[in-house]
Amino acid sequence: MTQQLRKRNFKRLRLQLEKEDYNLQLVTEERIQGTRTEKVNRRARELTESLRRKDLLEEWLPKAYALGKEMRGEVLGDANRHKRMAKRVYTLFRGREPWIAVNEKWRAKYFEELTQVQAEELNEVWISTELENSLGGDLWTQTITQTGGVVNNAPQKTRDQARENTPQRLLAGYSLAEPSLAEPSLAEPSLTQPTGYDWWD
Repeated sequence: MTQQLRKRNFKRLRLQLEKEDYNLQLVTEERIQGTRTEKVNRRARELTESLRRKDLLEEWLPKAYALGKEMRGEVLGDANRHKRMAKRVYTLFRGREPWIAVNEKWRAKYFEELTQVQAEELNEVWISTELENSLGGDLWTQTITQTGGVVNNAPQKTRDQARENTPQRLLAGYSLAEPSLAEPSLAEPSLTQPTGYDWWD
């Protein structure tokens, strides 16, 4: 990929994050037994197999995030392109677990070609976009979960309603004596099945 295409894809990702042109997906990680190396290798195989099968974005992006999280601090060579991509995905979406953004137009190559600096910059965009309507970062996840559990591939109207429920409104609607205030929703995300993607063009 040329430097020009890399810059274009970076700008595309940045613009989509700034305009909230994405859906929110809840990441649930399968616990893996074994040493750190064994865990990393297994998650790397799962990601590679998912990309080889050309799975939907909602399937492989959480795998990339989980692998990147497992590899924190690991130094990679140029040959490990899927591991490198996973580290970029984790860098981009870290800080607001367990939610990440998904957009059906995103391709694996967009994340493969990101530099560390670009991933850090996109992380700031992602965090600031999602927190701009909240008083505090710790309340953001609660704001989303209290208004329906999961905002995954939800219609824009639903997402707008979730964002309109500010922390003040949420706190006004719950008694501090109610245990539900401290208990996030355990609902699992419902994944839609968009059409297949051309991953590598």
